Amino acid sequence: MLVLVLFIYLAREALLILLLAIVISSALDRLVLLLERFKIPRLLGTLMIFIAGISIVTALLYTIFPIAILEFTTLLEKIGTITDGRIETSSLAQIINTITPNLNNLAKLLLSGTASFTEVIATIFGGIFSVVSVLILSFYLTLSRDGVGRFLRAIFPPMIEEYTLDIYYRVRRKIGRWLEAQMFLGFVVGLITFFGLWILGVPYALVLAFLAAFFELVPVVGPIFAGAVGVVIAGTESLTLALYTFLLFLIIQQVENHIFFPFVMRKAVDLHPVIVLISLLAGGKIAGLVGIILAVPLAVAAQEILEDWMKRKDKLREQGKLA
Repeated sequence: MLVLVLFIYLAREALLILLLAIVISSALDRLVLLLERFKIPRLLGTLMIFIAGISIVTALLYTIFPIAILEFTTLLEKIGTITDGRIETSSLAQIINTITPNLNNLAKLLLSGTASFTEVIATIFGGIFSVVSVLILSFYLTLSRDGVGRFLRAIFPPMIEEYTLDIYYRVRRKIGRWLEAQMFLGFVVGLITFFGLWILGVPYALVLAFLAAFFELVPVVGPIFAGAVGVVIAGTESLTLALYTFLLFLIIQQVENHIFFPFVMRKAVDLHPVIVLISLLAGGKIAGLVGIILAVPLAVAAQEILEDWMKRKDKLREQGKLA
């Protein structure tokens, strides 16, 4: 047991790369299967999806992201001005002082137009080798029919092979539905937020829209935080604008909670908000951005294993009573 723990600790970076590749492959496999229904060969379908995905991310990185990053750095500087030096020793001040130079470097890299896709992604995630490794691993796992399943069969002993695969397939279905629902909600909320703030004339509308879309992943707390930031920024212009911004976010949340959320989540997985929130916080603390990406899949896997264990426990109790 001690040897296993030591191995996991020493190989933690490689294991994170592998887990991230498995999550990406599991998400893309649904799209590849959809293309196969239209008689598109798996190799061609996988290439199409990866090329399209990299092209979309590259287009965003070199068009919208530089503007958003510059706006965000200006916003951070403005927050520092608003506080008037009263938080110099606080964690917020440390965060602002740490993030701002890094974002400025990333913005300069993007605006220069000379950086490659891998260089930009490596700046965000850290390490070109890690980025290339994730892309290659996820590509080959997606290319092979049930590639992740075959990989799991190869590394797990026969006694737990079928159980491991059963857990994986259930988790993949859950995560697929949850991710699709969250992406849809994030896109819709971000789009509505941007146009609403733009019409009202709120500064940094693009950044605030990105925040609103991103924090849709964080249940309960995320939308409240995004709305609070928007109201504070609008308040630097006028109290009237802050009030209109508050009403805008309130309307968006009501529409989302009573129309979009029930309609979308009805077909999605029932993930308890507390589990999602705790897993995101823990993942971010342990492994940063990669940890946030892996947090929910690992939490769902743990939930599935726990539910199975509880069912088996109840079954044993029933058998004991019958005996």
